[in-house]
Amino acid sequence: RHFQAKFALQIMSPQKSFIVCAHDQNDFEEWSEKLKDTVNACVEIAGTRPAAAAPLWTQDKEKDECEQCDVRFTLFNRRHHCRKCGCLCCGKCSLNKLLLKHIDENTPVRVCNRCYADTSG
Repeated sequence: RHFQAKFALQIMSPQKSFIVCAHDQNDFEEWSEKLKDTVNACVEIAGTRPAAAAPLWTQDKEKDECEQCDVRFTLFNRRHHCRKCGCLCCGKCSLNKLLLKHIDENTPVRVCNRCYADTSG
């Protein structure tokens, strides 16, 4: 089943960001209101909004090759997602890890070489 883009909601959170699609305008409005109420309740409890959100990841089915070096993905050359920008890249283009506190305060996570260079350089 296909959904119309006008009924899509982008959900952003520190740990994961994603898109959900409603079937129609009524569902879209109902979901939007419930999400706003939930966010407001969480903000009231926490006293603040999160400072950062995880990026939307490029979907696996959107790319057959690394977004940085254009090498084709295979059974042995696997897809990896950069936790900082969400790009889809190969293992050679995602060799590094960074501490992204909005995802995990103690454990460095996989990032692409470009994000690593931008942050470290």
